[in-house]
Amino acid sequence: MSFLRRTLNRLRGHSESVYEPAGIIHNGEFRFGNYYAQATPQRTYHVWEGNTYIGEYPGERIDVVMQLHQRNQENK
Repeated sequence: MSFLRRTLNRLRGHSESVYEPAGIIHNGEFRFGNYYAQATPQRTYHVWEGNTYIGEYPGERIDVVMQLHQRNQENK
């Protein structure tokens, strides 16, 4: 049903939502927008924006995604 609804919305000119959920590549790595994060054994994540390393973020995956989302909003 959702496929039909999305198709009809596209035909009417309605766009998809701007939010793009974080995609888990495999255990310990994920993508969020233009960001890529890789887990370390110390429960931190090394984070890249495109090909640029931007630092190490502590916390769980959801905490890192929220920090990256906040960083993304500040840069706009």
